[in-house]
Amino acid sequence: MIIFRSKITETDRIGKNYNGKLLSHGGKEVVLKKDDGSVVSLDAITVKFPDTSELLTKPTLLWQIYSPSSEKRGLIISYLIGGLSWNVNYIIQTNADSTKADIWSWASINNNAGITFDDAKLKLVAEDAHKVYGLGSI
Repeated sequence: MIIFRSKITETDRIGKNYNGKLLSHGGKEVVLKKDDGSVVSLDAITVKFPDTSELLTKPTLLWQIYSPSSEKRGLIISYLIGGLSWNVNYIIQTNADSTKADIWSWASINNNAGITFDDAKLKLVAEDAHKVYGLGSI
């Protein structure tokens, strides 16, 4: 996935150029918002980026945080991400007469999210999170 907020020039298979904002690019298809506000889906041969300063080519999370004051403050941010899974294993050892037990556990985390999380703190939840995709009414 390519995230780009500036204008591009796209050339279709018959050589016609289109200018506008790139909304989506998947395989050979380009979805472009033209300068007149219309949206077109094109079979692209060439996409030209006049200014790559805002081009993000890897998964990126952008935050804009506004505060009424300029003093330093601590910030805790939480969000859900796909591509992570985990499983847990337990060992229970009882004493000879089964009146006491020691329990050990460890978690194995599988990261298929496509990004590393250095120094991340995790909270493992023992159920699937309910995720809602898209907007709509019930």
